[in-house]
Amino acid sequence: MQIVYLASFKTEKHTIEKDIKKELERMKHKVVAIDDGDFDPDEVIAKANKADLFLFRTGGVITDTVPEFWQTMSRLQYVLNGIKTKKVFWFFDKIIGLGHNWIYNIEPLVDFGFLNDETFCKRHNTDKLYPLHMGVNIDDTYHGAINDKYAYDVAFDGPVYGNRTIFIEMMKKNFGNKFGVFNLGGGKEYADLCASAKIIVSPRFPYDNWFWSEKIYKTLGHGGFMVFPRLEGLKEEGIEDGIQFAGYDVYGEMIEVIRWWLDPNNEKAKEGMDLIKKQGRRYVIENCTYDKRLQYLLAVSFHRFK
Repeated sequence: MQIVYLASFKTEKHTIEKDIKKELERMKHKVVAIDDGDFDPDEVIAKANKADLFLFRTGGVITDTVPEFWQTMSRLQYVLNGIKTKKVFWFFDKIIGLGHNWIYNIEPLVDFGFLNDETFCKRHNTDKLYPLHMGVNIDDTYHGAINDKYAYDVAFDGPVYGNRTIFIEMMKKNFGNKFGVFNLGGGKEYADLCASAKIIVSPRFPYDNWFWSEKIYKTLGHGGFMVFPRLEGLKEEGIEDGIQFAGYDVYGEMIEVIRWWLDPNNEKAKEGMDLIKKQGRRYVIENCTYDKRLQYLLAVSFHRFK
């Protein structure tokens, strides 16, 4: 199958779209990658109409300001109206603010849409939108190397914004210089962080019961030990507190959970941590890789399989 994929490719950073492209090619599909930051709409239309599937993430729509949003939205609408082949999007972000406008304007122009924000799917009953959470590339499920610069008792990796600033301040107050903050994203450095830090912690913001990022899959896939919010959707997927990760509901409990696992006199913690790490990595490899996510996306897109 030939697939035209409009997404983020020009950046040197590791991106989810690059993982998806790699997995589609491993599945023997021919992928024509077009960067959504700068593209010729007519060229995209011409290439897509020669393909079997047009796949995109946001279509290059900018949500920073209202004028930019509508300008780039008009460009995407023009592209979608010109494409006659099957059109599908996989939207990774939480649908808030202008994201609602994006969905309402684009959903009528496509065959199917897949959302990481399953909460939105539950609130809006439509035959076109399907929940599809993120995952991990099978190549990113290796054990990293222990590196002293990542050897913290507790570490957080990711951008700091909004309510996360409060989370960071609270963690520093409770764990001082034993708490490290990074923004590695992925790749070998993140694998090394998972191998070196005793605990990788995630704040609740901006997650809810049916929305979370790929961070938990990446961490477990690299064999890291994660303290993560208890989410009903994760439990439904098969990732459970005390089996593949250590869970919490409120921040006060999170602090106590971390202290319990770090207690040098806690024999149960010493025995349980390695087991949970092994169980988490095994579960992700067997159930949460992008080949399985994409098999589902393609099955629904072409066979209405649910």
